[in-house]
Amino acid sequence: MKTWQATVLVAGLVTGPGLAMAATTQTVDVTAEVSETTNISCAIVRCTADATGTETCNTTPEPGPVMDFGTLGPADPTDPDSALAADHFFKVFCGVNTSSRPYIVTQTGSALTNENGTPIPDNAWVFTPIAFVDTTDADELANEPLPGDATPGSVASANSTNAVWIDTGTQTNIVVIQAAYGVTGDPTKDVDQSSDTEGALIPPTQQAGSYQSDVTWTVTPK
Repeated sequence: MKTWQATVLVAGLVTGPGLAMAATTQTVDVTAEVSETTNISCAIVRCTADATGTETCNTTPEPGPVMDFGTLGPADPTDPDSALAADHFFKVFCGVNTSSRPYIVTQTGSALTNENGTPIPDNAWVFTPIAFVDTTDADELANEPLPGDATPGSVASANSTNAVWIDTGTQTNIVVIQAAYGVTGDPTKDVDQSSDTEGALIPPTQQAGSYQSDVTWTVTPK
């Protein structure tokens, strides 16, 4: 019985109507689908700047999704009564994948407050979009100027809701974006970028404590 079944199958393959009518060429349809993707993945890098503004950044990211500004000290080391500030800041590099669609990225943050609810002045807790991106490699640092009609957001307090980080306009190839965060006593780094900083800096009498905040970055395809 097994031999007969095998013989019938082979006979069918050799003499079946599909092969018996075969032409010299045949065309088949080929299909595939790519699902839309929307994600953002960020690395946080610790940086310092000297008196001339020259920046030095670590070559490896922070070990976790944390920006630790440490213990604040006098912004002017020669004046112990000067405003308080962190001795470093952070750059954030985010890889963005929206399946080659233009997009907007926003940041939402909370006040930087201690356990008693006392905040660091908002204008000293600063979010700065940086107008450099990468359009070729999501593993590279963003060092290309913004292309086309893409625009960065404005410097803002990190204690803000849906502050624009970047609007890519009609550009579809921006794969890495960057911004900076600081807790500053430098009047040139306040959110209004002015020298009139009354009430904006962290006073030397700022209440002691452990201050905490959180920030969230959101990408929205257009």
